Amino acid sequence: MNIAILTKIYPDSDDNVLDNTTSVVKDFAKSWADAGHNVFVYHNYTKQPGALNLLPAKLVYALNIRFGYSLTPSSVNSSKNGDTIRMEDGVRIARFPQLKLIPGKGLMEFQVKKQFKKIIVDMAREQFVPDVVIAHWEDPNLQLLSMIKRRFGSICVFTCHKIAYLNQPRYLNRALSWLNDIDAMFARSEAIGRQLQDLLKTDVPLPICRSGISSVFFERPLPEEGQRKGVLYVGRLLSYKNIDVLIDACQSAKLNSLRRLRIIGNGPEEHSLRAVKADNVEFLGKQDHSVVVDELDKASVLAMVSTKETFGLAYIEAMARGCIVIAGDDGGMVGIIEDGVNGYLCPPRNVQMLASILERIERLSAEETARIRANAIKTAADYTQERQAKVYLSTALAVAEKHKEKQSR
Repeated sequence: MNIAILTKIYPDSDDNVLDNTTSVVKDFAKSWADAGHNVFVYHNYTKQPGALNLLPAKLVYALNIRFGYSLTPSSVNSSKNGDTIRMEDGVRIARFPQLKLIPGKGLMEFQVKKQFKKIIVDMAREQFVPDVVIAHWEDPNLQLLSMIKRRFGSICVFTCHKIAYLNQPRYLNRALSWLNDIDAMFARSEAIGRQLQDLLKTDVPLPICRSGISSVFFERPLPEEGQRKGVLYVGRLLSYKNIDVLIDACQSAKLNSLRRLRIIGNGPEEHSLRAVKADNVEFLGKQDHSVVVDELDKASVLAMVSTKETFGLAYIEAMARGCIVIAGDDGGMVGIIEDGVNGYLCPPRNVQMLASILERIERLSAEETARIRANAIKTAADYTQERQAKVYLSTALAVAEKHKEKQSR
């Protein structure tokens, strides 16, 4: 099967840019290529004026969160400012950057048409006719998806990661017309799915596009229960991650074995978090993935109670290693974590509730602890990269077939 992917973000180890990426697109592309499909990626990323280099890092990260993608100054890694094509993991990647002067605004119409022409010319040159076209992020990929549908009649699938653009009335009216050309639509979390249902005024739930973890998380032996102590946080140090709440909860709760909090990661909130006087908190900075796995095996609990976090691999990785996970009750882990069964859910900014959950976990019997850990590992086994890529593609084709049948009536 010929699969074309339109995406704003496609992680590249050579990039020296401000990173707010997700690996799901790359992981799925590799899995489909490994399964024998012919996969072309069109990386339609936007770059902003080099003046962004003059802005404080904290402000740039805030803008990233606000607009849902990484702001990439055009002067960063200038060797990649032009069009490039490369092969990686059996996937052909065409990188077509576009300059965007105003963050949060859509590309101008002539820019979208220029991008479409580049894609069509590239497909013709490679004699590539897509059977399925999958788009991630709205601008400009939703419009490009509609244009490709009208050109080839391919099965077209859209995955919504955030609704920053769709929430804008001036963009929504145009987007609704493009969505009429789409055969299937996914959301990155249940929360985003509900927002899309409200926006599109439909009662039909959207299928969820979930990331997957590497199978290596299941390959090495699990640590003994007596080896686990303390609470761990892994991720960027950003305001919406509510790390200050986690620190306060670990200090205010009546804890023994869980009193120690270790924080892995860096980011714009690091200075203010380190300024908090807490003798039970240790900052480990940014660490290699192998170190993260080692720390997961040492920790009893992974707590990341972010505000409206989309689906996060760190939660699943922790569950695969037998950690008891505490996540926010308004984000991507809703529907995956069953409170008290395979982990716990907590309101993001509620120090008292988070402290209470930590105390409850510490009071669990050995049998209850083992049960939750076993359930967490079982849940994580459903979220490997290969399995999720297969589930996504089969679901997309099934939904598209139903859409086709409905249209033919």
